[in-house]
Amino acid sequence: MNQNDPGTNRDQQGQQPFDYEAHYRQQNRQYQSPPPYGAQYHQDPWQQPPIPPKPPVRPAYSAYDAPADNTKAFCIMSYISILWLVGLLADRYNPKVRFHVNQGIILTIFYVVLRFLLIFLNGFVNAIFVLPFSGAVIIPHLGSALNSMLTLAVWGIYLSFMIIGIMHAVHDREEPLPIIGTLFQIVR
Repeated sequence: MNQNDPGTNRDQQGQQPFDYEAHYRQQNRQYQSPPPYGAQYHQDPWQQPPIPPKPPVRPAYSAYDAPADNTKAFCIMSYISILWLVGLLADRYNPKVRFHVNQGIILTIFYVVLRFLLIFLNGFVNAIFVLPFSGAVIIPHLGSALNSMLTLAVWGIYLSFMIIGIMHAVHDREEPLPIIGTLFQIVR
């Protein structure tokens, strides 16, 4: 056969061109030395280097893409004094926040009523125990002690309702406050 004939490089069965590089690698693989540090560090000299993967494209930053879910924080703040205003103004249309804001408004109204009642009772105790017996030694002190106990009772009742409401908000429960929670509804 002629060496310049293009048919000499073809395999007899499939008429595919003969791959000299693959044949050479296969025949000489046994004579290659093992990689010095293990197979993961060895690179075949005839192999194409791998194409590094493209890093993922980060979306453009926008501070207002997804609002943070502050539902639990608004629910907790609803029971702390008049901080229910924050939840009412910020997330009025969330039914969970609206429920806890209603409970916070009821608690605030209840506290204001208790304070007025306390002022009235303190004045009544002062009128009975302190003013008429101002010259006596023990009776005015009893009146002051009674006023202090009434103030502590009002604060204790208010704090217990506040803690109960905060615990309901922390555990994602929509339960009304005991006794006063079902009296009325302000925000609908």
